[in-house]
Amino acid sequence: MRLRKTLIAISLALLLQVQPTLAAPNDQAMAPSGKPEQALYWQGHELLKQGRWDEALARFRQLEEQLQQSEPQAADAALYWQAYALDRARRGAEARAVVDRLRSRYPGSRWLEEAGRLGAGGGDEESLVDAALHGLLSAPPEKALPLLKKVLEGAHPPRTKQRALFVLSQLDLPEAQALVLETARRGEAPLRDEAIKMLGISGGKAAMDALQSVYAEGDEMIRRAVLDAWMIADHLPGLEQAARDGAYPDLQRHAIHLLGALEADHLLEQLLDARGDDEMQKAVLQSLGVARNRPALVRFAGSDAPDALRIEALHSLGVANGGAELAQLYPTLPSANLRRAALEGLMVAGEGAALRGLYGSARNDDEKREILRMMTAMGDDEALKLIEQAIEEGAGQ
Repeated sequence: MRLRKTLIAISLALLLQVQPTLAAPNDQAMAPSGKPEQALYWQGHELLKQGRWDEALARFRQLEEQLQQSEPQAADAALYWQAYALDRARRGAEARAVVDRLRSRYPGSRWLEEAGRLGAGGGDEESLVDAALHGLLSAPPEKALPLLKKVLEGAHPPRTKQRALFVLSQLDLPEAQALVLETARRGEAPLRDEAIKMLGISGGKAAMDALQSVYAEGDEMIRRAVLDAWMIADHLPGLEQAARDGAYPDLQRHAIHLLGALEADHLLEQLLDARGDDEMQKAVLQSLGVARNRPALVRFAGSDAPDALRIEALHSLGVANGGAELAQLYPTLPSANLRRAALEGLMVAGEGAALRGLYGSARNDDEKREILRMMTAMGDDEALKLIEQAIEEGAGQ
């Protein structure tokens, strides 16, 4: 009787006010329908919440690939969130290209209005200078070089100068490469950051050596741009050096997150074993989730580490699609906070079936309430059935 009344109270509260703490605002109804795709979708949003734009972008690109096979009509959502991540990462040209692809492939998409609100969605028509710069890609390098220098030194908009710099980076001339490097070292943002990225895209040893010198000489903003360029180039030595350098905590955490995007499991496990401060360890655990290193996260979640770090490991297991592992860990976790973190991880992983199983074996009303809240936040149909069942059974009591 007491359980039945409790379920009725829970049900009414959930119907009146659901709190999907890990879901994106106004976005739940637009998630794809397949379980693997839903997991990628919510993992991408979890990374967006943390400001980890590159890792989120990778998730939404993977989501687009899967949706093109399983649910092509829903792939417009993946494109929109790619553009969103690029826009927040200040990669405007790339974001605009994705929005253009969205408009072209899905002219009736429900995401177009939102895309129009992004910085990526605006912009003037291509200028004559921009079109001319594109033409210089096929011009003789020695003739293109002085024209490009004139654009860089002239009073042109930043976007035009960025295009000129891109063309310059494609010229196989020592003077052109030297100019890109000089811009990376002493230019002003955003052109400086674009030059640093160009060095990362080139990926050669000379470019990596140049980025090392830029990193050593630069301020924190420049160093952050270099870390992003190293990620583009898959240059693990530079990222590892920054990830081990506790003198710059913000840069250290950023480097750790980028190692996660590159799935550098062996380095991340070494950093986890190093037992650094809590914030660094949280960054490592988050990155292990992005790298989908479930065994390391399971070991840590079941260890005697502080609860705050174990909670991070449980959340990261959700990002890593570790639904089976979370369901196994749940009954062994000694505190309500840890069990709640496991449930949140299951929600991020899109594991409605696992949550239903835990609901059926819950030890008390508090656990049932917590699990039912997670199921409802996911939009799980079974949660609505349980609510309806509780209300019907309690009618007249």
